[in-house]
Amino acid sequence: DTNTGLERTAPKRSLSSAMTAASGGRAVYVISGNYCGNGLPPCGPTTGTLSVPSNVSIFGGFTSAWYRPDVALNRANITAGSNDSANSIGISLGAVNTQVYVEGINLTTQRATPDLVSGYDTVGLNATGGTATLILYKNQIVTQGAPDTGRGPSPGGSYGLRISDVHTLTMRNNAITAGPGWWGANGGLGGANGNPGGPGDPGTVRVLADRLEQHA
Repeated sequence: DTNTGLERTAPKRSLSSAMTAASGGRAVYVISGNYCGNGLPPCGPTTGTLSVPSNVSIFGGFTSAWYRPDVALNRANITAGSNDSANSIGISLGAVNTQVYVEGINLTTQRATPDLVSGYDTVGLNATGGTATLILYKNQIVTQGAPDTGRGPSPGGSYGLRISDVHTLTMRNNAITAGPGWWGANGGLGGANGNPGGPGDPGTVRVLADRLEQHA
């Protein structure tokens, strides 16, 4: 990671370090292999979010010779997010004010852990603003969902993408999978019994006249 990352003969080892070198709108080119949201593999359960500076693109799918014959066969495997009691976000993009590309990655975002008070969301790719176009191409994005246990009054959700306030989104040949959201808390007991009813109104008297019929 002490390499400059500014030429093919001196690449960075971690994506987080590469993003620091790419600030200012440079693109990050990624050879196939295993990467973490922060730091080096093996990726722990709290590896965290890969934060991408504004206007920076990610191009995965390269071989070790920096050749990209087939993006889908040489995707970069990225494990990100954290199982803490907080929102878990895999990749968070900065502002998209120039055209930004995300290509050729396999992203797995680890599920958040809800507590008894709050639910937390798990988000694969997050982008929340920009005046230009975001292009997603030949990515596989998997966002882990809720386990079979765990309920809360404010359950969280699982989102493959969460994109808002970006001018244009273009998606081609992506596979995006989000797991199930968290269970809500069990419903409470039914309402209490109503008060006893009051006495009914006095009844009315009806007199029926019988008709006597005689038969010979």
